[in-house]
Amino acid sequence: MDIKLIKNSEKGIILPINNKLLMQITDDNYQYQGLQGKKYFILNAATNEKAEIAPQIKKYHFCRIKYACLERNYIFFSSLESVTESKTLLTVYRFMFDSNESQAVYSMEIDNSDIVNGYIYYIFVMDSNYFFVEKLDNASRLMDIFLHDINSESDNDLSDTIIKDMGIYKVIPVGGNNCVIKFGPDKLIPGNNHLGEKIALLNAKQFVSEISFNGQMLTMEEIDISDDDTTFPYIKASGNRIIYSKYNLKNKSEEIVIYDASTKIKQVRLNNNVERAMDLSYTYIINDTPFIVKREDKNTYFINLNNQKAEYRLHSDMSFKYMMNDIIVVTRQKHRIFFIKKPSEYIEAYRISDLHRPMFSTKAEYNGCVKSGDDLIIFTN
Repeated sequence: MDIKLIKNSEKGIILPINNKLLMQITDDNYQYQGLQGKKYFILNAATNEKAEIAPQIKKYHFCRIKYACLERNYIFFSSLESVTESKTLLTVYRFMFDSNESQAVYSMEIDNSDIVNGYIYYIFVMDSNYFFVEKLDNASRLMDIFLHDINSESDNDLSDTIIKDMGIYKVIPVGGNNCVIKFGPDKLIPGNNHLGEKIALLNAKQFVSEISFNGQMLTMEEIDISDDDTTFPYIKASGNRIIYSKYNLKNKSEEIVIYDASTKIKQVRLNNNVERAMDLSYTYIINDTPFIVKREDKNTYFINLNNQKAEYRLHSDMSFKYMMNDIIVVTRQKHRIFFIKKPSEYIEAYRISDLHRPMFSTKAEYNGCVKSGDDLIIFTN
C-alpha cells in the first residue's frame, strides 16, 4: 500500500470508479433553477493525469447516481434543460471509457416544482445497460420507480414486485456483480407507508435479467427483514462487510450487525437503553474488530463495539478525516514559533496502533481522501 499526494486539487466530490481511475466533481460557473453546474473529471492517480468529461454538456448534480458494481468502464451523469415555464427536460448520459464518448441514454420531462420542492431523483445503475429511476418526495417517501433498458429503449414499471411496493433506499457494491440492496424506508421517516424493510444480497446482472423476464421470480439472499417493532435506519459498507443498525422502537434497544459478504457470516453487537438509533457514519472495521468514532471533551475516541471500551484516543489537536483499514488520516495545526505566527495545517497518516509516530506527514491544506485499489490518495488545495 502506498500513500499518494495529489496537490492543487479543486474542492469537490471524489469517488472511485475502478482500481485505477477516480472521478472528481467540481463546481462550474453556471446554474439552473438554483442548481449549481458541475464539471466531471477522470483522474488517474498513478500518473496524476486528469481529463474533463464532455465539457460541452451542461451537467447538474440533480440526480443522485449510485452504482451496483465496484469495477466498471463507464459513468453516468445528468443534464437539465428548460422546455416550458413549468417543465424541464432531464437527460441521463452514459460515458464509456473504451470509446471516450458520451451518449444520451434516457430523457424525461419533470415539473419545475420537483426542483423547487427538493424532490429526490435516484439513478441506480445496475450495469452499463440497465438502471432504476426512482423519485422520492422531500421527506424520502416513494413516489415512483421503474427500470430502464438502454438497448431496447424501454421501461419496466415493476408492477407487483417488491421494488414497486417498497422502493430502493440503498445500493452497496460488494465485489464482482454482487451488491446489497436495502428495500423500504426506515420507520424513523415520518408519514411513510411502511410495508416493511429488507436487506438482501443479489447479483445485479441476474436481478435485472429476472425483472425483464418475470418480475415475480427474483433471486436474492435475504440478510435481514424488519418486523412491526424494528427498523434499519443506517447501513454502510466497510471493505467487503456491510454494517447496519437494527433498532427496536418499542424497547429502545439496538443491534449493530456486521455482515461479511464473502463468508456470509453475521456478527451482532448489542446496544441497550439507547434513546435513538446510532449513526453508523463513523463505524469502521479495524483488524476484524468493529469500532465507532466518538468525539468528547475535544478528544476523539475509537470505541471497541465488542466491549464498549475506548481503545484509542486522538490528541485534542488532531482532527479526524479518513480511515482506510488500520490507517487513520488527521489534520493538525502546528505553530513554527509558539503563539507568534499563524499556525500551519499539516496532514498526517498513522497506524491506529501507533498514534505517536506518523507514517506520512506533509504541510498542506486537506481537500479529501479516497481509496484507489490498494493505495490511499490524499488531495490537497
